[in-house]
Amino acid sequence: VSFSPDGKQIVTAGEDGTARLWNLDGQEVQQFQGDQGSVNSVSFSPDGKQIVTAGGDGTARLWNLDGQEVQQFQGDQGWVTSVSFSPDGKQIVTAGEDGTAKLFPVLNLNQLLTRGCTHLNNFLIAYPDRLKTLTICHDDPDRLAAAAPNLVKEAEVQARAGNVDAAIDNFRTALQWNPSLKIDNPEARANQLALEGEAEREAQRLVSEGATLVEQGEIEEAIAAYTKAQQLDPSIEISAYSWNGLCWQGSLQGHAKDVMFACEKAVALAPQDGGIIDSRGLARALTGDTEGATEDFQVFINWTDNAEWKTQRQRWINSLRAGQNPFTPQELESLHNQ
Repeated sequence: VSFSPDGKQIVTAGEDGTARLWNLDGQEVQQFQGDQGSVNSVSFSPDGKQIVTAGGDGTARLWNLDGQEVQQFQGDQGWVTSVSFSPDGKQIVTAGEDGTAKLFPVLNLNQLLTRGCTHLNNFLIAYPDRLKTLTICHDDPDRLAAAAPNLVKEAEVQARAGNVDAAIDNFRTALQWNPSLKIDNPEARANQLALEGEAEREAQRLVSEGATLVEQGEIEEAIAAYTKAQQLDPSIEISAYSWNGLCWQGSLQGHAKDVMFACEKAVALAPQDGGIIDSRGLARALTGDTEGATEDFQVFINWTDNAEWKTQRQRWINSLRAGQNPFTPQELESLHNQ
């Protein structure tokens, strides 16, 4: 048990792992509980604003009077049997079951925050938005310089999403953290990226629109949508299956020559997919490339497990080799549902 310096409160140690703060009327004011086993000893700080507890788990713990753990002290002592503050409150001394006494520094708030910054160093570098708000962690120039490139990446994402003001602010902050970064004009860079982001979003919209147009059988409009999307964003990804849909449906709609480029793109993206190669075979057959068509249909026959489709493609191959056209209007109509 320990009296507060002003004599108005006492703190008690309990075998249940809890220290308790009381007023002199016997009313419990606060509890201090951690993973301590039993609390073997307690002591008030000289200013009466903190207490320290000695625990059966081998730790001493520093608490504020609101019951929040502030700092933990641990040494190889077995049980900590006793604990006390130095007269200036800047150190504590513990007595251990192993017969040793150990002296520990009591860190002030800024020291604790600095220690926390060091502990979180890699996290703060990886998430510079958090570092930006924790100005207490701006004391290490190396940390700021290492985080700056990640802040640039975040600014680029913001600019492409249209959040230009936030992007400019992050570009400027990154330059403050690391002046060697190659960002000549944050405003110009953010605005340029915003334009690129707008073009990318429009390109994505056109790709989605193109897929819908294919389903509706509007092949020329779909080709125009895909073409414009690639003009707006040359790096946009259009899947093999989107190109294949244009290839297959375009061929059935009488646009085999126009969609041949889509067939080739689909095969280039998925060269092992027999169904995609089959679509190109249809386009090839309808544009007079008999040899190419028979090769593609044979790949499909070897690839599929569907006996009916195997028989159908073999019939096409036989007709093409005989100089006949197996793709009558009735045959093409039947393929719409395949």
